[in-house]
Amino acid sequence: MYRNNAINAYTPTTISTDFQPHQQQEAHPEPVEINRIWGVLHRRWWLMLLVLAVVITPGVLYIHNQQPVYTASALMVVPTGQSFSSAPDDLRLLNDLVSLAKGRSVPGTVQVLESLDMIVAVSQKISPEDLQKGFGEEAVESGLIPKWALKYSTRRDSDVITVTAQAYDPYVAANLANIVVDTYIERDRESSGQAAKLGREYVTKELDSIRQKLNSAQQELAQFKRKTKIIAAEDQLKQMAVSMAALQSEQDKANVELASMDRQVEELRNQLKAQGNEIQENQTIQISPEYQEALNNLAKLNAERANLLQEYTPNSKEVKNIDGEIAEVKQQMKKIAETVVASKVRTRNPVLDMYIGSVISRAASDAKSRAIKQVIASHDKRLEQLPDQERTYTDLQRKVSVLEGTFQALSSKYYSLLINEKSTLPNALLAAAAQPSSIPAFPRKVRDTTLFALIGIALAVLVASIAEQLDKKIRYENTITKVTGEAPLAIIPNQKSLGKQGTKICEMDSCSPFIESLRVLRNLINFNSSKPIRILAVTSPSNDEGKSTISVGLAVTMAMAGKKVLVVDCDLRRPILRRQLGESSSTGFTSLVNGSSDIENAIQPTSIERLFCLPSGPLPKNPSEFLDSPECREMLKKLAKDYDLLVLDCPPCVGLSDVQVISTIADGVLLVVAANKTELPDFYSALKTLGQVNAPFIGTVINKSNMDWGNYSYYKYHGSSDASDKCEDKQLRGKSNRERASTLLDSQQR
Repeated sequence: MYRNNAINAYTPTTISTDFQPHQQQEAHPEPVEINRIWGVLHRRWWLMLLVLAVVITPGVLYIHNQQPVYTASALMVVPTGQSFSSAPDDLRLLNDLVSLAKGRSVPGTVQVLESLDMIVAVSQKISPEDLQKGFGEEAVESGLIPKWALKYSTRRDSDVITVTAQAYDPYVAANLANIVVDTYIERDRESSGQAAKLGREYVTKELDSIRQKLNSAQQELAQFKRKTKIIAAEDQLKQMAVSMAALQSEQDKANVELASMDRQVEELRNQLKAQGNEIQENQTIQISPEYQEALNNLAKLNAERANLLQEYTPNSKEVKNIDGEIAEVKQQMKKIAETVVASKVRTRNPVLDMYIGSVISRAASDAKSRAIKQVIASHDKRLEQLPDQERTYTDLQRKVSVLEGTFQALSSKYYSLLINEKSTLPNALLAAAAQPSSIPAFPRKVRDTTLFALIGIALAVLVASIAEQLDKKIRYENTITKVTGEAPLAIIPNQKSLGKQGTKICEMDSCSPFIESLRVLRNLINFNSSKPIRILAVTSPSNDEGKSTISVGLAVTMAMAGKKVLVVDCDLRRPILRRQLGESSSTGFTSLVNGSSDIENAIQPTSIERLFCLPSGPLPKNPSEFLDSPECREMLKKLAKDYDLLVLDCPPCVGLSDVQVISTIADGVLLVVAANKTELPDFYSALKTLGQVNAPFIGTVINKSNMDWGNYSYYKYHGSSDASDKCEDKQLRGKSNRERASTLLDSQQR
């Protein structure tokens, strides 16, 4: 039973050029082996070296052409700002102005440090010589330090800012860092003082405004007091009540006096009616001028007394003085005669004069009563107006109090701002000054060169890995296992790795790793087939993969095992079999098929016992039709009867139909792939080609494997052979081929 399951598993609908494991294999991750890594490095060393050179060379040139840059760092502390005490009656705008004096946050300070205005201010403090030494000609021409010269950093939740300066000169770098801190502190002090100054100026303006309003309010209150004569409302109200009582008492007296005068006038009027207006006398009686003057003076004094009662009580000194003057006038009137004799004639009745005097007195009393009534009416009107005046007085007094309080608060704030302006402290402090460094921060040649080297190595490995992934060549046996589902039958070492390039197989040492790997292939073919294989076809996906070498080598090992083997060169396009065995003939397989030669002349013996060679002979025009002819089939069957094994060296199977024809004649087909040469798509195509004709596929052989990095035990075994192995090899060399094969079989059985 032949191994056709691998071919049948890859039908035209399932075979693809993508790398897919065989469905019978479990999906386990492929272990990373040192020898495979070494194999990648061995194959891609030139690419990795090229990538490494491409990375390192520009890097080294860049590093060595860079001018050294030195760094220096200064530490600046930005404490939390403190605000002024804020009373409830502070003005809102004043608080806004005072807030200008508060400390900035750390991010705000960094933003101020990075501003163009700050860079200009710092650049102006650096001399042209330092600009030249630290930053080059461009800085001198522009008059500004470059952007890369300053960097600011801070840690989270920290109030310390690190000011890092970079320059071509270490002393310039240290000086620049310190200048930045000093400039910021100086400008911050000015800014803080300016805020306090603005606040003080605002308070001064407000003080002037409040002072004017206070003066105006005080004047208005004074005018109101003078107009209304309200000083102490409650006391004045009590005084007005007493005055009203006195006036009412005077009014009552005046009313009594007026009533008395009315009765007197009435009596005198009645008397005049009885006596008449004139009497006969010898002399003329008339009112004395002095008495008339005293009477007028008395009326005047009563009027003045009535006016005084509006402001003073009856018991006051002013009223009593008037009362005294009135009493004196009355006393004087008593002493002055009311009438004088003008002439001795008939005059009016004295009663008439008395009547007239009474009328006059009554008029005086009536005037006094009316005056008192007017005063009482005035007091009543004032009492009616007093509540409104008292309310206005209270509002004016409150307004004055509010303005006085505001004036006092502004005065206190004014002196606070004045003190703050004169004693302003900056919101930042220098914690540590920058010191010049003796070691440049950039470039650090050793570190940077090492870094470029590591980057180059990493890129080289990456490029090599990518190239390895893109490479579709078959390199390892597990690739065959994943594609076909079965491990390769044998792995044949490359003759270059054995140091025997160009050596013919028949001249090789029988104990060499190359021959030993062919023995393994021979045993697998003999022991794993369910029926004897008489015709074995050997092919490969493409040219130069060593199929002819494997064909001859396998035939040699079969002959060494005692079998009669015939190697037939069926590659009727590029025959090379005769070069492997060292035989040459103008006749061969084609001559034998077309009858132009017999078997004795066409088949050539070799230097190895029981191994014969049938060269290709003259090449036909149509190799595929020639191989498919009945004569060719009959000839191969005839030869298979005369020999134990026919090894057919076939042409490549991809793109050619020869192998498809031969596979229908052969008992088994062996597919040879070359390690590090055969492309995986070609291997797929070869399996597909063989599967299309249901070829008796035996298995795959990996040829030209590099045993320098291989991990196959028999390579190591032969690589570490001791003196006894060499001795055994010497003993075999003196024997015949048949005896040598028998000895090797015995050793394998042991």
